[in-house]
Amino acid sequence: SVALSIADRRGVSVCLRSPSIVVVAPPTMLGDLRHTLTPRLSAMLKATLDKDLTKIPDAKLASHLEGVLPIV
Repeated sequence: SVALSIADRRGVSVCLRSPSIVVVAPPTMLGDLRHTLTPRLSAMLKATLDKDLTKIPDAKLASHLEGVLPIV
């Protein structure tokens, strides 16, 4: 599946660079990703947001992420 491919390819690089992760994806993809995360990635998962933000302009992304990311 696409979700498994994403989780496999990103898993190692994410683990090496971040103490925690936040996943933002459309609801169906988010569900698929949750089921394919390795135990290490699952333990690092601090928040999820089930939204498709692909068409949101960059300038407006922060307002959609306020609930899951600290905005500095």
